[in-house]
Amino acid sequence: MSRVLQTLSRWINSRLSKALEALLVVGILVPVYLWLSKLAAGAYQWDDLLYLHTALNPEPLSYILNRYAHIYWLRILYLLDGDIFTAARHYWAFIVVGTVALTYTAVRLLSRTRLMAVVSGVVILGQFWLFEINGSPLADFSVMWMISAGVVIYLLLFRVQGWHRQGLLILFGLILYLAFRMKETGAALAFLVVGLGWLEGEKFQWHALLRSVAWIAAGALVGAALMTALDGVFLGDPWFAFRPSSFQKLANFNYGDWENWNFERSIESRMLRYLVADISAFSMFGLYFVGLRKPASRSWAEQVLWMLPLAVILFLFASRFQPQIRYLYIVIPLMAVLALAQYRAEAPARPRDLLLGWGGAAAMLAVYGLGQPYLRAFVARGNWEMVPFQGAVIVPLLTGVLAGGYALIKTWNRAMIAVPAVIFLMMFLPFVQYNRHILETQKYNLPVASRYYPYEVFRSEIEYSPEMKIFVDNRLSDYVYKRDTKRFSYGMLGRTELSQSWVFNLYFSQNARSDQFVMGTEADYLANPQDYDYAFISYKTWFALPDKTRIQLENRIQVQADPDELFVFITPK
Repeated sequence: MSRVLQTLSRWINSRLSKALEALLVVGILVPVYLWLSKLAAGAYQWDDLLYLHTALNPEPLSYILNRYAHIYWLRILYLLDGDIFTAARHYWAFIVVGTVALTYTAVRLLSRTRLMAVVSGVVILGQFWLFEINGSPLADFSVMWMISAGVVIYLLLFRVQGWHRQGLLILFGLILYLAFRMKETGAALAFLVVGLGWLEGEKFQWHALLRSVAWIAAGALVGAALMTALDGVFLGDPWFAFRPSSFQKLANFNYGDWENWNFERSIESRMLRYLVADISAFSMFGLYFVGLRKPASRSWAEQVLWMLPLAVILFLFASRFQPQIRYLYIVIPLMAVLALAQYRAEAPARPRDLLLGWGGAAAMLAVYGLGQPYLRAFVARGNWEMVPFQGAVIVPLLTGVLAGGYALIKTWNRAMIAVPAVIFLMMFLPFVQYNRHILETQKYNLPVASRYYPYEVFRSEIEYSPEMKIFVDNRLSDYVYKRDTKRFSYGMLGRTELSQSWVFNLYFSQNARSDQFVMGTEADYLANPQDYDYAFISYKTWFALPDKTRIQLENRIQVQADPDELFVFITPK
């Protein structure tokens, strides 16, 4: 009887401990989420505007067929928030906080320690690339989050049995399908299916793999049914994603005609430069490769997880599809998980280890804290800045120390891992502070908002109608950029008639057509000024016109300059 009570007590304590841990994590991350969503800059890339515009005004666009799971995510947030820009900020904040939560969970499962799991949150919050485009609704972010969720489910599959495992396999299939419908790089998650052959033990079993694939396929069917229903609700066409013509248009847009394909590899040196130059990613990249070789203590199922980032990187380097730097975002959190989980507590701590581990960690923290004023003074004397110095000198040095420690020490315990945990904190806390500075100073908010500056100035005088016509000087964006490269680093208004409609609709929450916008030179406008309800022409261009011409025109039109004298806003009298 006493043994039963002891077992029950341990079970209750374990469940209570996990519940309290989960509540603590949520209690920390919710305020972080609210803070991030309040300060985020917002969408700035053309892809961002396309996704937000399609979320605002859903329409069946075959050339982005494999983005609609991402777009519907934004659409649902818009319906909840009531403002498309607020929806984008909430989306980005959720991606950051959600990635921290998933990374924490994955490291917790792999390393079996809360310490490294906490450090993982600092590592994610210290990633430059995640904050330098803060507020951006990139599809790559959605895929990154989905792959992180898939990794957690993959790890849980080896810890449950029966219907719990079947339910997780169905959920894995659902996530896999939705990840692919967010972007084609989401298919990388399917690589983990290979590891399910070891679901029943250390010996690969085909029947375990095939049984798992069947449940995953069921989950993918659930995902397909969900997307079909959403296509019906938002597009009015439930079969949009299944028509051969939709696939043909998608293929033609992305890859061109089959006959014109050349299969030469496009190894992009900029990809490698990114992994080396973005130091917040480089440290994860380097430590990941140090631990890539399988030690005896690592199961084959876990080794498959280790191979996923390498498979993605090799595919991007070997692909002919002109890989972009942001394609790598999807695996950087996983590389962080694996780099941190290398320092796994596998042995009990001896008294000497407690002294060396926690004592050494405390001493390092003390030296780090007390040495900051001297380090800052040294950096200032060399005319450096702290963050570049941290990235160029300190991070590579500490990355080497971590790699050496992993290579030399075969077995870690709970006391010893305090030392690498502190080293990770020393590497990434300055980057967390820098990212916080980016948000608090709203470094990117002005360039993002300046795209809509003309509409902000004359909002009260612009009224949408289905017959409305707007003329935009096709040199306006370049002109204002030359006037103020920092403020207008993302340009002003659109670059084409289509993107002009995106900018207008997003700002005014309307659904104007692209044919309601005309771009051209001032000569094009002067030929038929009566055809336009509104016109935006650069200030310099307008006042370069002969006085006689302007006086004659101003008898028929009203011309107003913006306060900064960047452009003139023209309406009929």
